[in-house]
Amino acid sequence: MASPISTSRLLTNLVLFQVGWFSCAFGGALGFPWVASAAAAIIVLIHLLSSMDLTREIKILVVLVALGTLFDTLLLQATLVSYQSPVPFDDIAPVWIVALWACFATTLTTGLRWLNNRVLLAFAFGFIGGPLAYLGGEALGAVVVAPGSLNLFMLAVAWGTMMIVVCRLPVMLRPDRVLRAGVYS
Repeated sequence: MASPISTSRLLTNLVLFQVGWFSCAFGGALGFPWVASAAAAIIVLIHLLSSMDLTREIKILVVLVALGTLFDTLLLQATLVSYQSPVPFDDIAPVWIVALWACFATTLTTGLRWLNNRVLLAFAFGFIGGPLAYLGGEALGAVVVAPGSLNLFMLAVAWGTMMIVVCRLPVMLRPDRVLRAGVYS
């Protein structure tokens, strides 16, 4: 059973994620991706320093940053999105998106913990929230979403599916979980 999280810790986590999201989106839009990444790094550091299980948080962070970078690179390669400030390379997710995934990782054991064992809710959250985040980033000038309702639908399905995986990470990486014959017990 997971330990309860104080309201102040929960709110702090969600507020810091929003600060990170806006920092990354504005940094990407304005051509300052490294500044955005530094802001995200500070937010991640604050989260890690206040963590009850540093090893688990680092595992979640590393896995999610890798998965998220791959995910956004695939969206870019599929031409569903394109990014302002595509640093360091044009054909992979930019550094500010990678930093945004790191900020997102901080929410999985705190602000979004309620989604960890709720597959359908996680899918719905991603299906709606993912495209809304990209459209918000587009309004700020950080990203361009491919036009058309089919493209938006494909983005929604991709994000819904990704959220199922994302929300299972904290459960799969719990210290009391042991992998036996390919199944977590």
